[in-house]
Amino acid sequence: MGPSGSRRPDRTNSVPLGELEPARTRSLSRRSGVLVVDDAVVTGLADGRVLAVDPGTLATRWTADADGGAVSLAPFDGGVAAGGRDPDGTVRVIDGGTVRWTYAASDDVGGPRVDADGDHPFVVDAVAEGDRLFVAVRRASREGDSRAYSSVVLAFDPAGEVRWRYGSDACVSALSVRDGRLAVAYNRCPGDHDAPAVVLDPVRGTELMRWGVGTSPDERRVGDVALLPEGVVAIDYGDHRGYVLDGDGTTRWRADLATPREVDGETVYAHPTAVHGAEAGVAFVTGSTYPRAAESLHPHEHRIRCFSPAGEHRRGADVRGLTRELGVDGGLVLVPSAQNMWTRDPRTHGFQLFDLVDGEVAAPSTEGIVTAASLSDGRFAAVEEPIRYHDEAVTRGAYRLHVGRVPEGR
Repeated sequence: MGPSGSRRPDRTNSVPLGELEPARTRSLSRRSGVLVVDDAVVTGLADGRVLAVDPGTLATRWTADADGGAVSLAPFDGGVAAGGRDPDGTVRVIDGGTVRWTYAASDDVGGPRVDADGDHPFVVDAVAEGDRLFVAVRRASREGDSRAYSSVVLAFDPAGEVRWRYGSDACVSALSVRDGRLAVAYNRCPGDHDAPAVVLDPVRGTELMRWGVGTSPDERRVGDVALLPEGVVAIDYGDHRGYVLDGDGTTRWRADLATPREVDGETVYAHPTAVHGAEAGVAFVTGSTYPRAAESLHPHEHRIRCFSPAGEHRRGADVRGLTRELGVDGGLVLVPSAQNMWTRDPRTHGFQLFDLVDGEVAAPSTEGIVTAASLSDGRFAAVEEPIRYHDEAVTRGAYRLHVGRVPEGR
C-alpha cells in the first residue's frame, strides 16, 4: 500500500458520515461497523445510528437508532442484526429501518458496576446461518489488580427467542459459522473456562471440540477463528502463531507469524490479529510490535501472510497499520489498515484487497485510518475515520464510507 498513486478497485465512491472526534496515536475501542448486503451497504455509526445506503448511488435508504453503537453487524432473516457497547448489552434486529426486536444481554453477563464504557456489556461479534443468529457478548470488570470476565454466546431464532446460551468466565473475542458448526474464540481465560477455542453444535449449543496450546491463563489467547470446509483456523496471542486444526482439534499445521526474536539487542514480538480460511487457502494478519518500551520493530509486524490449504506459504505483504477485522468473501480478503502507533506515517492509511492465491489485487489509500471493512458478491465497503497523531497539529481524513466494486475477473 502506498500514497495516492496506488492501484484502486473499479468504481470507488464515498459519502460523508458526519462529525467524529479524531482517533489518536494509540488505537481506540471499535467505533464503527459496516456490512455489505444484497441491496444496501449498512454502517454502524459512532453516534449510535445505523445507516443503510444504496450501494450504487450511496443515497440513504434508511436509518435507525442503536444506542451504544453498532460495531457488530450480520445479515439475518431479511434484516440486519446489530450490537455494540451499552449498559444493557443490546442486541437488535433491524428491518428497513424498523427495529424488529431487541434483547438485553446484560441479563446473561451482568450490567455495569460503574457508568463507564469499559464496564458496559459489549456485543463483540454476530454471525448467522440459516434461521439462527449467533451473538457473542462479554463484560469485563476489575477485581483488585486483575480483570474478571463474563461472556455468553446466544443463539436466536427469527422471532428473537433465545434457543440456547453458552456462558463462560472467559473473554469471548470472535465467532465463525459454517456448515453446521460454530467456532468461538476467547482471548483471555483467567477462570474455570480453560479452552481458548471451542466448536459448538449450532442447533443445541453443545461442545464438539475444545482447543488450546497451553499458554499461561494470564497471557492473551485466541483472538480470532475461522472455519474451513473441514477444520478450524485459529490465531494464538500467547505463542504468536497461526494454526490449522482438524475437526478433533489435532494440529494439522502451524505457522510462525511474529514470534519473539532479537532485533538490535531487543526481544520483540507482535500479536496476530485476524484470520480467514477458505477452500483456496488461509490468511493471517499480525499487529503492532511489543513490548511498548522497545525501540526496534518486529520485521513481521502489520503483515498479511497467505498459505495454501496444506500450509505452503504463498504470499506475504505489509498492511502497515492495525487490522482488527477483515472483509471476506471466499478467496478474497479486504484488509483495513488503521494507525501504526510506532511509525505514524499517513501514507500507510487505506485498505488492501487480497486474493489468497494471487496476492494483492488493489490497494487504495485514504487520508484517515480505515477501521472497518466488508466484502460480498463483488462489492466492498470500508469506513474511514479521522486521526490526529500526538506529535502532529493536523487532523487527517474524515468520517466517511467508501464503496466500490472488486476489479473484474476477481
